[in-house]
Amino acid sequence: MQLTATMTDFQEAIHDMGLMDTRFSGSPFTWCNNRAGRSKRWARLDRILINSEWMRGFPNCKVQHVMRSHSDHSPILLSSQADSSSFPHPFRFQRMWTTHDDFLATVKNSWDNDIVAMPMFKFFIKMKNLKAVLRSWNRNSFGDISKKVQEAENETARAEVSLLLSNSKADAIKLNLAHVNLKKAYLQEQIFWKQKSRISWLAEGDRNTRFFHDTVIDRHRRLEISELKSPTGETIETIEDISEEAIRFFQEL
Repeated sequence: MQLTATMTDFQEAIHDMGLMDTRFSGSPFTWCNNRAGRSKRWARLDRILINSEWMRGFPNCKVQHVMRSHSDHSPILLSSQADSSSFPHPFRFQRMWTTHDDFLATVKNSWDNDIVAMPMFKFFIKMKNLKAVLRSWNRNSFGDISKKVQEAENETARAEVSLLLSNSKADAIKLNLAHVNLKKAYLQEQIFWKQKSRISWLAEGDRNTRFFHDTVIDRHRRLEISELKSPTGETIETIEDISEEAIRFFQEL
């Protein structure tokens, strides 16, 4: 279909405002001309667009296309209720760890622990122990990476005020150290979100943290399974029922 000037302007307006489509459940169409035979037409004319601020505030929002009754348009129901369910996260190596001065020593200390076992089993135990050590070290050394950046920014601001009031050499050194720590915190935050976003085409150096963060949220939102259809045609929506249905399906393969 050839785009008209009005359609092109509308698409450009959506792009300029940073709006994006939401995932939905129900019929793939929201409009029907209610005609019979070959004249019947279906289309998805109605949709809800959101921006990155909404996506960060309501990452679990859902859109449902409700069945039509008399109108030729389907009602659209937006649910913004947060999902409080939590599941254990698999262990993943974080590239930002390599920027920490204690990383190599932490790995070496764990790996040097003597394990008496067959070679392959010894390797397995060492890897398992290292994973536990790195999990604990990550919590203590990094914790909430965004909170760490905020603390580094606050420390830099305090050092700047101190230097303005005293103009002393000691406060100048403190400000330089604060800038070094802030730069490292920015780098660690960017590496963290870039790795989670799985984007490799942007070079490190520019602080694209917000873009990476939005990409992670959008990917999680698109990959999330919000509902399933049971063999009887019933719609399953709760996390517990979806998990049970998935287990049942694979057990019966």
